[in-house]
Amino acid sequence: MEPPTERPTPSSPAPWRDGPARGWDDERPAGDLRALRAHRLLVTLVTLAALGGGLLALALRPTTYHARADVLVTPLAQDDDSLLGLPLVRDLGDPIRTIQTAAAAADNRDIAQVAATRLGAPWTAERVQRTVDVAPKGQTNILEVVASASVARTAADVANTYAHSLIDTRQATLRRLADSSARAAQARLDALRSQPGGAGQQSGDAAGQQSVTAAGLEQRLVELGQVRDSGDPTMSLLQDAAVPRSAAGAPAWLVLTISTLAGLVLGAAAAITAERLARARRGRQGSAWDDGSARTVSAGTTSAGVMPAGTGSAGTVPAADTAAADGASPSPGPQASTVDTQAGVAPTVRALDGQPTGPAR
Repeated sequence: MEPPTERPTPSSPAPWRDGPARGWDDERPAGDLRALRAHRLLVTLVTLAALGGGLLALALRPTTYHARADVLVTPLAQDDDSLLGLPLVRDLGDPIRTIQTAAAAADNRDIAQVAATRLGAPWTAERVQRTVDVAPKGQTNILEVVASASVARTAADVANTYAHSLIDTRQATLRRLADSSARAAQARLDALRSQPGGAGQQSGDAAGQQSVTAAGLEQRLVELGQVRDSGDPTMSLLQDAAVPRSAAGAPAWLVLTISTLAGLVLGAAAAITAERLARARRGRQGSAWDDGSARTVSAGTTSAGVMPAGTGSAGTVPAADTAAADGASPSPGPQASTVDTQAGVAPTVRALDGQPTGPAR
């Protein structure tokens, strides 16, 4: 029996070697740097888009200036019973509640109307109230008059006008009330002094009580005169508002810097994500290529006659079995067939030796 000749294995393209395992098993930072270099155009576009967004935000952001004037609050003591009946700031036992009460008294429509009149058209009391805010300055006994406007000079003028209107309005109110109280106290004092018989014809207790009352009325007249001449002793202008040098909000350079950094971060993240997705897609393609190559090689080996024993295919039944079926003695055919089969498989094994069976994970 003529031994079968060795058939060459079917040629197939070399399995995919440049899969995601090549270079991706290195350190992760090195792979990220390669991704940034490969997608530097994407990083640049995202950074420019973020910078453009920052410029657009600056262009659309309204320009607002804040000017601040300070008003000092000096409340009267709790046990001070002088000047009762006048709208003065008195200590309520809690500093926070005291200064909040003073802030509420300083923010009213009458003061806004006086400020609007001084500012002139088109200012109205409602517009002044929308523009000005009076609030305590931290944990201090200072009221902060804050005016907001699109022009720095206007903001300073409104804040100063309102602060001065606050002091002037309170002084005018106190003078009017002090005059009224002084007239009433003077009338009572005159009535005491003009009583028939005078203080000498009265009993000692009544005369003493009348003297105390008269002394109290005289002291009140002195205090009311001080209020009429000096104004509100509990509120005074501490500092005028200066013209603000910069608009409210973050400066332009800070907005642009943050926008650029955010664009770089987003662009780098997009580049790394795109590179990883591309590598994963190439890995799936490489796995499919390797599976197809393995099936091609397996089919070629089968067509060369290398099949498992007992399959019943033609040319694969050992010669010893054929001889036994014919009643003849065995021949050395089976050994030669085995050697030839191993010789046919060897080139296939050498062709597959060292080739990757799929992408490294």
